[in-house]
Amino acid sequence: MLITIEGVDGSGKNTLAEALRAALSERHVVEMVSSPGYQRTETGRLIGRYLAGEYRLGNESPYALSLLFALDRQEGQPQLRQWLSQGRIVIADRYAASNVAYQAARASSVAESVAVREFVLDLEFEKLGTIVPSVNIWLDIPVSVSRELIANKGKRDYVQSTYDKFEADGALMERVSTQYRELCAGNAYGDWLHVETCDDRGLRQPGVILAEVLDRLAL
Repeated sequence: MLITIEGVDGSGKNTLAEALRAALSERHVVEMVSSPGYQRTETGRLIGRYLAGEYRLGNESPYALSLLFALDRQEGQPQLRQWLSQGRIVIADRYAASNVAYQAARASSVAESVAVREFVLDLEFEKLGTIVPSVNIWLDIPVSVSRELIANKGKRDYVQSTYDKFEADGALMERVSTQYRELCAGNAYGDWLHVETCDDRGLRQPGVILAEVLDRLAL
């Protein structure tokens, strides 16, 4: 079973992934991967350098960039297939939906955004045969809150600064969140769980979010 955890930067993906792995490991063999593989794959290292602003990629077309992120994912697919064939649960801290959401959000118009989204979905799941998740968990968080949480973390390891190339653009993050909302509403490539990270009292506690996810997964 492949469980992916999606959301904008600062939404608590890694926190939930680690907590979910610990909880499910009591009854299952659980593995965890993350995308991009900044230290795990050659392509991931290139992506980290790009996000750090070390170089540009032509005209930085979302179509071109989607290929780089998809290639990073393909480097890990053989290992992922092996784990799944052994009946293990794999938790992915980001997966193909991130490529879709971020690249579609970078498009120059609404119509182009739809075209990019369809292109990346077809690229990942049809052309390259990326493994379709059993369930995608979307952590829905207000962008203003997520950016505050990122700022509190300080420097990111792969960029040596507070925000990477994408995170620094708050308007882009709003569009990314909208893309996730549309992917979730359309149940695109795997079932989706919409999980609110805030309520009327503010940010929900990680343990509360974990309990909700475990209840809804029913594993």
